[in-house]
Amino acid sequence: MEISSFSIYQSSKNILTNATNQVSNAYNSAMTIVQDTYDKTVNIAKDAYGSVVSKVKNAYITCTNYISGVVSSIINQFNPFGNSQLSDYQFESDGSWNSLPTDNNPSSTTQIPKPDPN
Repeated sequence: MEISSFSIYQSSKNILTNATNQVSNAYNSAMTIVQDTYDKTVNIAKDAYGSVVSKVKNAYITCTNYISGVVSSIINQFNPFGNSQLSDYQFESDGSWNSLPTDNNPSSTTQIPKPDPN
């Protein structure tokens, strides 16, 4: 059995080609896993950020409207005419202020509390 130099070359070439293909396949598989993991992580981070921003924005609007209502209520308690410019506006979700309809017809009579008989 004689082994020719061509058969040694061909055998070595086949071994190297198979090894190269296996390394290439392993690399491609690893890169696919890494890219998928990266994409999923980025999407999770984007979704979390968007959710937090939305919740903070809604909390800000809710607090602003609540404080505006409290201030308007206090001002209305001390305002003998019953209408206040501060109560005519409301903070909107897009960051703007919205003018609310006002009651330009205050009651014509003012209720005076009756004195305590005791």
